[in-house]
Amino acid sequence: GAGKTTAINLLAGVLPISSGDITVFEKSVKEHSVDTKKYLGVVQQELIVDSFFDLTTMLNLQSKLSGVKPDKEWINFLLEILMLKDHAKKTTRELSGGMKRRMMIARSLVHKPQILVLDEPTAGVDVHLRYSMWEFVRSLHKFGMTIILTTHYLEEAEQFCSRIAIMNKGEMTTLKSNHELLALGGNPVVVILFKPNQIPDNLNDLYSTILDECHKRNVKCEINVNEKDKHLIFKREFNSKDFSSFQDSSAIIHNIVQKIDGHVINIYTSQPSLED
Repeated sequence: GAGKTTAINLLAGVLPISSGDITVFEKSVKEHSVDTKKYLGVVQQELIVDSFFDLTTMLNLQSKLSGVKPDKEWINFLLEILMLKDHAKKTTRELSGGMKRRMMIARSLVHKPQILVLDEPTAGVDVHLRYSMWEFVRSLHKFGMTIILTTHYLEEAEQFCSRIAIMNKGEMTTLKSNHELLALGGNPVVVILFKPNQIPDNLNDLYSTILDECHKRNVKCEINVNEKDKHLIFKREFNSKDFSSFQDSSAIIHNIVQKIDGHVINIYTSQPSLED
């Protein structure tokens, strides 16, 4: 793999550091692992569960193992916000895969860490529960908790992370802000979907003057391949930091499509993604 989980295990003191060091709040993981572990709440990629205790008992035990007195109010809050309250008296053997994942998140937060590490947290979690989980994680971040997330879902990294690191073969090849990485994909574009009264079979059948003007004005013209809703797609880049640039691009496309008999279906903007 890329080395994400190994990096987390080194950070959490699970694996010994063979060379160099890692510091958490200026404390060495090598020399002060007992202290640095208290700062961290780690949700491992694998489902690591205790099958013998019910959820409330397990969270009380985890509190003590983390060196803090169990906080009944906080434990009840975690069970409720992670939709586990109705299952508090069940053992993990009685939970679904998604519930076990949420239980691991509750366990990682029971000692109120300052940093929450999520290793592929949405694996095996359905869409509704994934949404509620992210809302909870966002609220934790809003109140000052640092969130470290590893994921294969680029849309998750794009949507939730302010800084993104890319790892390859154990090395961090990139570490940039979300905006810096997205900027590498190019400028955003304004898009106009247009349905001519007579739809050409290919772009060469479109008026040559239209194609020439598109080329001169840096407008990309495509034909939607969906036969049930065939239409033309016009795109032009604009500078996201300059509103007049957006206005200019919109006006240029509008002037072009006005020369074709038909009507506008939709107008929207599109931004580069991490996939790009």
